[in-house]
Amino acid sequence: MRVADGVICCNEYIRKYAIESGAKRTLLLPTVINLDNYISIPRKYKGGNNFTIGWIGSPSTTKYLDMVIDSIARLSEFYSITLHLVGSDINKHIAIKNVKVVRDNWSEFNEQKALREFDIGIMPLYNNDWDRGKCAFKLIQYMGSFLPVVASDVGMNRGLVGKSGIVVKNSSEWFDAIKILFDDECMRTKMGKIGRKTIQDEYTIERALPKLINFIDP
Repeated sequence: MRVADGVICCNEYIRKYAIESGAKRTLLLPTVINLDNYISIPRKYKGGNNFTIGWIGSPSTTKYLDMVIDSIARLSEFYSITLHLVGSDINKHIAIKNVKVVRDNWSEFNEQKALREFDIGIMPLYNNDWDRGKCAFKLIQYMGSFLPVVASDVGMNRGLVGKSGIVVKNSSEWFDAIKILFDDECMRTKMGKIGRKTIQDEYTIERALPKLINFIDP
């Protein structure tokens, strides 16, 4: 970082690290999406047995689901819930009593299809250096799809979520947050619209590209 002409950082945590490492120039440039690939209006909640908690990740990030399994199991004692996973480790057994678990391999098609079926999106993280450096891409995708979110109060998650969801610190708060959103459809709708506007205003290719070009060729 000291010898680079510039360092592009997706969040303030990494930017601070770069500056402390001696970076001469830094650009704060978050992960962005192409909104043309996402729905343009919120989908209607179907009700009944279709309340779906959604998660998008990878085999290496499947471990984070351990943080929410107990809370979802508790919720399933009162509600009918589906846990829809995209990109999870197929070798990791995930079974929760009374919960329908849907697992899709990651592909762009499967990802977009799933985002149209989720009712909320979740992003659990541990509070360590590695996770504080993450760039909240799951949340950006959920919010871009009009979904309210529940996320660990870690790193970029904290600043991004704002009024578009709930940040949590422990298992009890995961349970409470998901229950609140399950019970209040109006809140889900309002949070989803706020999240979409946040992404539209700050986290799209159109917003990021001029900044990137100007940084590379000032």
